[in-house]
Amino acid sequence: MKFPSLYLKLTIAAFLVMLAYSIIRPLLPIFARNLDPTQTLVGFCVSSFFVARIFFEFPSGVLLYKVGVRKFIILGLFLGFFRRISMRFLLHYLYTYIGNEFWGLGTAIFFMGNISTIINIFDAHILGTALGIYQGVEFIGQFVGPLWEAS
Repeated sequence: MKFPSLYLKLTIAAFLVMLAYSIIRPLLPIFARNLDPTQTLVGFCVSSFFVARIFFEFPSGVLLYKVGVRKFIILGLFLGFFRRISMRFLLHYLYTYIGNEFWGLGTAIFFMGNISTIINIFDAHILGTALGIYQGVEFIGQFVGPLWEAS
């Protein structure tokens, strides 16, 4: 089975995006705790990515074709880059919280654009296989990151 090069690029990008997030994820509680907030604020800092991703998944589906798929994917990657920059300036736990919120927004936008593109380039008889491989590679990125960080 031969996959289009666009699909392979999107799949590799999804792996790298989740790898980049998951490498830092085990260290977030340590970074947040070193900034001396309360236990509740440490929890907010760590979970802010998931909260943002959940709440931005819904509007990202609506805005996808209004903004344009390509712009959406690029915007998602840019927001992820913004998160990496904000994490360099860990002077206050609020930077960690805001950085993770932007990362959650960015991944919601990025993955909505990617999945929409994959749906559009495959026929129905192979779409399930393509999405399964895509999601599997994405989850492998989430799994490998903490292992890489620990080694």
